[in-house]
Amino acid sequence: MNEVLIFPADHVMICSCCFPQKHLKSVIPSGRLIAETLLLKRSMDRFMSEQKIYITDFDLKRLKKLLQASSKTGERKNSYLEQLRKEVEKAVVVPSEDIPKDAITMNSKVSLIDLESMKELVYTLVFPEDADSLSGKISVLAPVGTALLGYRVGDVIEWDVPAGKRRLKVKEILYQPEASGDYSL
Repeated sequence: MNEVLIFPADHVMICSCCFPQKHLKSVIPSGRLIAETLLLKRSMDRFMSEQKIYITDFDLKRLKKLLQASSKTGERKNSYLEQLRKEVEKAVVVPSEDIPKDAITMNSKVSLIDLESMKELVYTLVFPEDADSLSGKISVLAPVGTALLGYRVGDVIEWDVPAGKRRLKVKEILYQPEASGDYSL
């Protein structure tokens, strides 16, 4: 039998070995019958969208300036700016000294595992003016850059790409400015 975990307020999740399936039936204590995976996926998406990300107060100030400047100049497509804006709005903002050492901050160098190919990737999350794809420096305005911001070791990052969804797992923080005592990088 499939393992079903039931959370309050209709958050329904199933274990990863069972998801996705065409149909899954489970009775929630309130007596409602969940018969379609679509309902489970909506609940999963809502639950995942509430995942907390962490941003330093210093990064927040710089990101807000970047969002304002980019939206005025039309430098990037609005969808990318809007996604970054949403990430910043849902973030837990902490002083640079208090950021978890396993959180991806601006100028962090991270090791990721592509969950489809199982290849290891190394990226540094940077502001647009420092981006250089040949050296693995990814702009925070790029979809993958926005997706990385604020996540922690062990988190799985998922975002839409033209070919579907891309999923990366944060394996390790190779360098984080704040963990190294550099609070102004």
